[in-house]
Amino acid sequence: MEEYDFWDTYKDDLLDRYLEFGWFRMLHFMFTTDSIEKDNQTFPVYWLRYQINKINFIKKHRQLNNSNKNFTVTIKPLIIDTEIEELFINYKKTATFMGYKSIAEAFETGLTVFNTYIITIRDNNLLIACGFFDKGKNAIAGIMNIYHPDYKKYSLGKFLLMQKINYCIVNNIPFYYPGYLVPGLAKFDYKLYPDVNATEVYVQSLGIWIPYHDWLLNKQTLVL
Repeated sequence: MEEYDFWDTYKDDLLDRYLEFGWFRMLHFMFTTDSIEKDNQTFPVYWLRYQINKINFIKKHRQLNNSNKNFTVTIKPLIIDTEIEELFINYKKTATFMGYKSIAEAFETGLTVFNTYIITIRDNNLLIACGFFDKGKNAIAGIMNIYHPDYKKYSLGKFLLMQKINYCIVNNIPFYYPGYLVPGLAKFDYKLYPDVNATEVYVQSLGIWIPYHDWLLNKQTLVL
């Protein structure tokens, strides 16, 4: 007789619902915001999602895959170990915006919130990058990507983004929520890399998702 885990099913649906209304996970709680503070300035933020079946794979995607074809990619449920923590330490040397002291702190080890997975990328036996995401029933939420600074030229952040998209395709998951876009802060622009034609923006005042290009044309008249 197969066991039925009510909580696993419930939290998958719960994650989908939160994401659908522009909420995201941080530590063990859910939050939403329409702005962030940086260098004494306030920037508006806009939550994004990709419609997986609309993504068109083009030359830039093939070039990225070709650049990283000798690396080994695995995806599995998250278990944090010293190797991952050591990679995080190296990543933080250049990623000064990362406020967590460790991966264990970021995911609050021992508190199971959602079904969290890790993508690992290896150069032979060396762990060079990790991507973390929560898996719901019909969506995933990208939580964090980290990589070794020595491998910056391989665009591993974008590569991890595309690996999460591939995971959605293989598992028939229609939506991927990568977090928010911040116009004026270029470090968030990589989230438009997969395909702007498959990207939607959440309009909080209306409670709807609209295509990125429609938002771009009308954002001055749309209130968050």
